[in-house]
Amino acid sequence: FITMKILLINPEFPGYRGKDTFPVGLGYLSGMVRDREVSVMDCSVEKFSEKKIKKLKPDIVCITSTTPSFPKAAEYASVVKRIAPGSLVVMGGTHVTFRPEDGLKVADVVVRGEGEITFREIVDAVESGRGFENIRGISFRGKHNPDREPVKNLDSLPLPNYGVFPLEKYGMMSVVTSRGCAYSCSYCCASAFWGRRVRFRSPENVIKELKIISDLGFRLLKFHDSTFTLNEERVRRICELMIEEGLDFSWSCETRADHLSPDLLRVMKKSGCRLICIGVDSGSPDVLERIGRKISVSEMEKAFEMARSAGIKTRAYVTFGLPGETEKSVRETLKFLERVRPDQIMLSLATVYPGTELEKGRRVGFDESWVAKFGGHGRGSELYLPDSLSREEYRKLADFMWEKIKELKNH
Repeated sequence: FITMKILLINPEFPGYRGKDTFPVGLGYLSGMVRDREVSVMDCSVEKFSEKKIKKLKPDIVCITSTTPSFPKAAEYASVVKRIAPGSLVVMGGTHVTFRPEDGLKVADVVVRGEGEITFREIVDAVESGRGFENIRGISFRGKHNPDREPVKNLDSLPLPNYGVFPLEKYGMMSVVTSRGCAYSCSYCCASAFWGRRVRFRSPENVIKELKIISDLGFRLLKFHDSTFTLNEERVRRICELMIEEGLDFSWSCETRADHLSPDLLRVMKKSGCRLICIGVDSGSPDVLERIGRKISVSEMEKAFEMARSAGIKTRAYVTFGLPGETEKSVRETLKFLERVRPDQIMLSLATVYPGTELEKGRRVGFDESWVAKFGGHGRGSELYLPDSLSREEYRKLADFMWEKIKELKNH
């Protein structure tokens, strides 16, 4: 019996500057096929290698992609087809979930949505010589099989098989403790991708994974949940268990300003929380309302104040060019930032990602180098152009905001 060879590829994300590069999605896929011979090529930390693929002769190559990394994913799929024509090329991730046709131009099978069980079924079907007709959540040969129901109990999923990843190349480890988003902001596809319901892993299951990560020698950690503190009780329990188990991490998370309290922040700080990334987007009540943020400027101000009192650093995620953006709204955002004084500010340009409401609006394009200076979202897809601005006004206002934020950062 010859064991099946599987290669997981993570294409690089152009211009990404973060240190949190561990591909969590592929991590979970690796756990699902732990009983097979699995290799990983993570191009965010290592070079894509044709030589390695020729030597490996994989039976299945699975490539993940977001919209910014899709061009690379497509290029790698074509290379695999050329140099390892016998292998089945599977593609998954957010981009092809909403654009399966894009994936099918270069891959044999596209996995839509949550991939673990679907991928396992593909592997089993290949091994037994069965077809893919009855596998939910895939597109192949131009057909789209019915969607797959999301996994009800996240604790039932095997943890990542960390041993197959180039661990020495990651500066920090990434963990996801819940899936889904309870909100539907117009620029984000999370609720469309995961479903509107939020599913949580139990604190005990999370701690099991954190112990493994700690044993591997990692001390820096990022929780990648859409809203990490959505369920305060659960986060409090995770923090208490981290303290009880003596897990020594410096960690960060992303959350909404209206899901924080002084009590929770205290226990977060005690368990090692050093940075909270808060979605601000805009300091304009009008813009916040138009994008469906369901949050007030004063709630956001309060969150920055509470985090500072708790001794936790803050990063504000700010977005230029959302629906309703004007010079007035930009000035309101800058005033807000001057008042709350985040420790870090990340400025993105509103980007038209597949699966978002912004797809219905106007688009605008600029040269790569100009877009790149913003540092946040903006590359790899078209930019959204609000009805309130012309192309010239957009560029001028974006430059003005960038300059002002640069000044704020240097103070």
